[in-house]
Amino acid sequence: QKTGQKIVSELREDLFSHIESLSHAQLNTIPVGTLVTRVTNDTNALSMLFTSTIVNLAKNVFVIIGVVVAMLLLNYELALMVLCFAPFIVLFTVIFRKFSRMSYRKIKDGTTSVNTFLSENLSGMKIIQIFNREERKKEEFKKKNSALAKARFSFSEFSAQRFICFTRAPFFACSISALRVILTERSSSGRR
Repeated sequence: QKTGQKIVSELREDLFSHIESLSHAQLNTIPVGTLVTRVTNDTNALSMLFTSTIVNLAKNVFVIIGVVVAMLLLNYELALMVLCFAPFIVLFTVIFRKFSRMSYRKIKDGTTSVNTFLSENLSGMKIIQIFNREERKKEEFKKKNSALAKARFSFSEFSAQRFICFTRAPFFACSISALRVILTERSSSGRR
């Protein structure tokens, strides 16, 4: 985590130096809200990657290796039956990742749009009030906010339903196979 925080700190400093080196024409073409959202959200995402995601990934890899070794030591036939479904789970995970990436991108774009809108309109509130555009801007914000809410809802619905469907079938097939092996072993040991 300390290394991750150092990397993110250096990244923020480099990003700040890069933004300062941009010309006025470049800065005028980029909306302030978009710039702020990208700088904060992207560095926060990288911070999460370095501080928690990589650590959890390494921990989970060791846990999976330990579980597989224990399964093989306890009952290798049952372990091999369970592991024969692993490629299907990996395949479903790859498919899920492809679709979830598109949904996640919609959420990021919606968040950037809302933050840009808020930044620009809050800084220019006096002009909006002078031209009596409060209701119009309120309606624009409602549209952007509802688009973001729909994107988040569809992502959570997609994540829950698709991932459960993708993993449920191999899990049940694995459970049935394991139950058969256990019952076969018990019946064969009872006959002896």
